[in-house]
Amino acid sequence: MAEDKSQALMQDELDALNAKITKQGSQVRQLKKDGAADDIADAVKQLQALKIQASSLSDVLEKDEPTFNRKVFDDTILRKMFIIPSFEIHGGVKGLFDLGPPACALKVRFLDGYRYTSARILVCSHHSYLRILI
Repeated sequence: MAEDKSQALMQDELDALNAKITKQGSQVRQLKKDGAADDIADAVKQLQALKIQASSLSDVLEKDEPTFNRKVFDDTILRKMFIIPSFEIHGGVKGLFDLGPPACALKVRFLDGYRYTSARILVCSHHSYLRILI
């Protein structure tokens, strides 16, 4: 819970830094438009410092986020037989996959749910039509 609060505080700080970067960037553009050569260098240095702070803070925030490990995911779905490489036993075509028993069961449940809700919508929308048929 405390970690979530610190994450939220760091995200708020990053948002504030991004707002400062936007404001400083508009000041730099205005200085360039006005032709104030002496002030431009200082404003650009301030802008670069703000960008460095924001970059380091975003790196800290991204480091705490879990990463998706594709190799572990692929190994798991193969091991649990959600997918099965096609023609593996024949040594044929590579890169094609069939659904395994768990994935087929999941597909059937999705389709049943879709059919159930579609049928209910059809009955509700054509209720008077169904009375004529019955």
